[in-house]
This record gives sequence, C-alpha cells and structure tokens, in this order.
Amino acid sequence: MNDRTRPHAQQRIGRRRFLATTAALVATASSGTTWLAWRSIDRQAWIEFVVRKHLPNIDLDAASLTRFGREFAHHYIFDNWRSGVALRLDYIAPRIAHSLSTTQRRVSLMERLALSEFLMGSNFFRVSDPCRIQIVYGGPVLACGNPFAMFHTD
Repeated sequence: MNDRTRPHAQQRIGRRRFLATTAALVATASSGTTWLAWRSIDRQAWIEFVVRKHLPNIDLDAASLTRFGREFAHHYIFDNWRSGVALRLDYIAPRIAHSLSTTQRRVSLMERLALSEFLMGSNFFRVSDPCRIQIVYGGPVLACGNPFAMFHTD
C-alpha cells in the first residue's frame, strides 16, 4: 500500500508549494493594504493637513478650515489623475514621493496652491499680528469686483 491509498496518510508540503503559497499570501496582503490606503485618501483631510503643516504656530479657526478644505477639494488641479497619484503617494509614502522629482514638483505645486488660496481668502494679511489673532477663512477673493471690467493682455 502506498501513501495515496491510505485513508489518513499525511502529505508533505513540498518546498515549491510552500514558497508559492507564501508568495501568494504576501502578495494578497500587500495589495490589500495598498488598496485600503489608496481608498482612504481624503482630499479635504490632506488640504487641512497641508495648511496646518505650513502654519504651525498660527491659531486657525477649525470650522473655516474645514470649509476651505471642502471647497478647495473640488479645485481643477485634483481632476488630473497624475495629481491623484502624487497626492496618494505623498500620503502613503512621503519619502518615496519626495525622492521622485515629478511627484515632488506636483505635490509642491498642490501645497503652494492650497496654502496661497487659504491665505488670500482669510484674514491673515489683514490683521496686525497673525500669531496672536485667530485666522478665519472667509472665502475666495475675487480679483476685481467690477463685472464690466475688460482686461487687455496685449
């Protein structure tokens, strides 16, 4: 009688089968983790994080910062898929994102744009000491209030 005909014979796992199973488990776990991290990216949270990161000692109004994050998350710069990849890479692995020049430039552009839009729409430049007075975002500032103005760029 050989091992295959015995009813309760234990089969040995070969080295190839073990390595293949282990590799499949590692690939599944890593792709699942990456997928969860990819799905959990929130533009609004990233925008709020960027503003707080660049203004560390400034008292920011939380409600107006949340409003700014919600409004700015619909900016056209986030519509490009490359920006989405750069944003996610910056959120998941910032060291890798900053080591790639194109990703670093794109993330830097998005950070500068978010911060400048927040500062221009807030009372940051209209108060005497921004470190002592709470900064409140009021909304985007229009370049010109005259609806009949015509600008010539000749």
